[in-house]
Amino acid sequence: FAFDKYLYPLFALAWLFRTPHDIVYAVLESYAGLAAAFYKCVTRHPVILNVQSGTLDDWRRVFGVNVLLRQFIHRMPDAVHAISRHLASRATWLGARRVTVIPNGIDIARYRLQVPRDAKKIVCVGRLYYVNGQDVLVEALQYVLKEFPDVKLHLIGDGPELEKLKVKSEKLKISEHI
Repeated sequence: FAFDKYLYPLFALAWLFRTPHDIVYAVLESYAGLAAAFYKCVTRHPVILNVQSGTLDDWRRVFGVNVLLRQFIHRMPDAVHAISRHLASRATWLGARRVTVIPNGIDIARYRLQVPRDAKKIVCVGRLYYVNGQDVLVEALQYVLKEFPDVKLHLIGDGPELEKLKVKSEKLKISEHI
């Protein structure tokens, strides 16, 4: 159990009060967002909150103090920068105002697939994280292969589910299609 992340808002606040600046840009709506929201309450300096965590999608099922804290974090900033419409919707539901969607950019040349143009392919780009559902995609591939036996699934990304996805594809005997 690492408790240092819980101290982050306190250390961030201390730094914010000691360091002159014109605007605060808080990345993530958890600890940095909490520090920025408290700072905004005290100083009224401009704050932008960057919302990019899809791992918080249990937010609708959580009640009480957790939701109140998340509402506080989303309502205090002057503006919110979300990296997707989904995250913008969640931020708005939590009370954010002035939400703008600006997707993350990528270097397309770096991720160019080396497959023929006429090949049948399914491409999934993202963190290999349980909430993103790549396991469902791998499971569904066995049924897609019945109709399109030459299809290839390209999972582009990394994350804690990588090994589980490899094991699942081997168990389903479809690993040569991924």
